[in-house]
Amino acid sequence: STIRALPKGELKKDLLSCLRHENKKRKANGESKKDSILQDIKTIHKRPAEVQERKIPGHWEADLIKGKDNKSSIATPTERNTRLCILATLPDAKAESVRKALAEALKYLPAELRKTLTYDCGHEMSEHKILEEDLGIDVYFCDPHSPW
Repeated sequence: STIRALPKGELKKDLLSCLRHENKKRKANGESKKDSILQDIKTIHKRPAEVQERKIPGHWEADLIKGKDNKSSIATPTERNTRLCILATLPDAKAESVRKALAEALKYLPAELRKTLTYDCGHEMSEHKILEEDLGIDVYFCDPHSPW
């Protein structure tokens, strides 16, 4: 047998104060900043078929690792065929910093090894058009809320 008791009065207040509460500083799930809407994107569905097969090098996926309190970040472009991962340190997660770090990390590679880059729909890639021009690479984006 199980005996269940519901706390009342002061005990209930004390127990409720120990539970997690929605952090008002954060956005509710599903909300987004207006400035994070990406313009003129190519979806992952428009990538060449050879990207999915992972047989030809030169197709990259990238993501961002954010540090505590977003004080530092690391961009992680990973080549799909060889699984080579390049770590590019960033002072912050702003679009300009991410673009510059990815361009710096990939610019020394031969053009044959810079064909496509696939990224999630994070606001940090809002300068994707400039990155495409700088590197001569096609940037594709995953579907929202589906990072693959």
